[in-house]
Amino acid sequence: CGSIIASLFGGFYVTFYVIFALLILSLALSTTIRQPEQKMLREAHGSL
Repeated sequence: CGSIIASLFGGFYVTFYVIFALLILSLALSTTIRQPEQKMLREAHGSL
């Protein structure tokens, strides 16, 4: 996948900039996603 990015955008460093941007995006998404509350888990799966 990195070689495709490098050939499309013309460079070795661009590939790492894209990887870095995707890393930042995934970190931002992981901080916004929360685990369900314990009460909701118990209701969904029965009493645990």
